[in-house]
Amino acid sequence: MRKAILVFLAMFVFATQAFGDFRQAGTPRAGHADLNSVQIPKVYAASRTGMEIVDGKVFSASALTTLTLGQTLIISIATPSTGTIHLMSYQVFTDGGWAEIELLENCGLASGAVTTPVNRLRSSAYTFGGTVLKDATVTTGTVIEESYIGGAAIVTTPLVGDLDTDLDWILSVSTRYAIRVTNRTSATAHVGLNVVWSWE
Repeated sequence: MRKAILVFLAMFVFATQAFGDFRQAGTPRAGHADLNSVQIPKVYAASRTGMEIVDGKVFSASALTTLTLGQTLIISIATPSTGTIHLMSYQVFTDGGWAEIELLENCGLASGAVTTPVNRLRSSAYTFGGTVLKDATVTTGTVIEESYIGGAAIVTTPLVGDLDTDLDWILSVSTRYAIRVTNRTSATAHVGLNVVWSWE
């Protein structure tokens, strides 16, 4: 019993000293951290995407059109020769039936209109170092991701990519990519495509 009391008293003294170290202001005891000088990492409520937008390094391009059976809506990105390019998301919206979505790499294009991507930090003058095309026709390319959305029973069906997650595609430099949406139903559909990426 006496031994147990001594152990309890020793633990109490140790705890009291430790608490005093935390409570004291000024110079800490040797071997103990000064909590006033400890640098605690900041926790950001914003997403990683939000922080990159603040840096002026996030871009987007969008397109709207009406598609009949077999017609396509395409946005193509030719990546610059330097830097790191994160394909962060591609979003497809349709009011029609089934649509096929493909991400293609090493694309050959027969046509397309050059468009200037939007820097999502509107006060930034930072511009994308690659080339973006809309309304292109893809002649060659390797499909590296594909999916379907929609269905005859669904009136409006959104497909949202991996925005604000760590599941980005890290694209190769000096390579042309394309996001292609194809209407696979006989019904005419209004289709929207929005692509978001960063370059740093």
